[in-house]
Amino acid sequence: MSTESPPITSRDCSLAMKPDSDTVLDPHGSFPFLQLPNELLHQIITHLTNPHTFLALSRVNHRLRSITQSRPTRKAFVTLWLQTHPYCPKAPHLIKHILQFTRRHCLRPHHCHHNLNFEQPLMPPRFGTGELPLDKFFYRHRYEEPDANGRMSGYRSYLRQFSELSTKWLRRYVVRLAESYGDAGGPSGRVGEVELDVEDVVLGYAIYERSRERKGEGKWEEVRRGRLRDYWYWDMYDWACRCGCDVPVEGGGRR
Repeated sequence: MSTESPPITSRDCSLAMKPDSDTVLDPHGSFPFLQLPNELLHQIITHLTNPHTFLALSRVNHRLRSITQSRPTRKAFVTLWLQTHPYCPKAPHLIKHILQFTRRHCLRPHHCHHNLNFEQPLMPPRFGTGELPLDKFFYRHRYEEPDANGRMSGYRSYLRQFSELSTKWLRRYVVRLAESYGDAGGPSGRVGEVELDVEDVVLGYAIYERSRERKGEGKWEEVRRGRLRDYWYWDMYDWACRCGCDVPVEGGGRR
C-alpha cells in the first residue's frame, strides 16, 4: 500500500494572520506556519497552484519574501506549475509556448526574425527581421473581412482570446516584462529556451482558468476553444520565428 502523501494545493497552504502577531497560521489556526524550517516552506510554496498566492506570501514578512524571491524557489514553482497545468490534452505545452513567445519579444522595438511571407503561406519562406504585430499576438487585432452584414468583424488578439484579460492589463504586462531586464538586455536564445518567472505564470494562470471555464460551456465553446488552439499553432508555423537561431532554417508554410 502506497504511503505517498497527496499533492499540496493552494487550499492546503491558505494563510491567515493571528491578531497582534507575525505568526502565520493555517485556516484552522492549528499550526504555526513560520515555525517550519525553510526547506519545508520551500516545498509548500513551490506546490502552490495559484501564482497570486505565491506573490502575496512575499508581502507577509522578510523571511517569506526572502524565500519567494530566491531563484531556486521561483524556478521550482514555475516548473511544477507548468507541468501540472496543461491547456488541454491535445496541446499540453501550449501555455508554456505562449508565455515563452511573449517574453522573448517583450522588448521594444519588438522585432522578430521570421518568415516575411507570413501572410502568403503558399509562397516559399523568406526569412528576415521584421516588426512583431503586437495587435495580433498581444493586444488587439481586427480582421479586414466584413461579416455577413457587411460590418467589419472585431477579433481580439491571441492573448486576449486565451486569457480574457483586458488590453490595458496586457500592455502593462509586456511593459513590466521589459522593465524586469533593466540594462541587462532582453532574453536570448530560441523561444523554447526562454526562462520564465512567476509573473509569467500569472498570465498562464488566467489562460488555464479560462480554458477550464470553457470546458463546461457546451459544445460550441469546446469547438471554439479547439479552433483557437489550432489557429495559434497554424499562425506560429506560418510565422516561423527563428529568433535565437544561428542559421535560419527552412520552414514556414501551412501544413
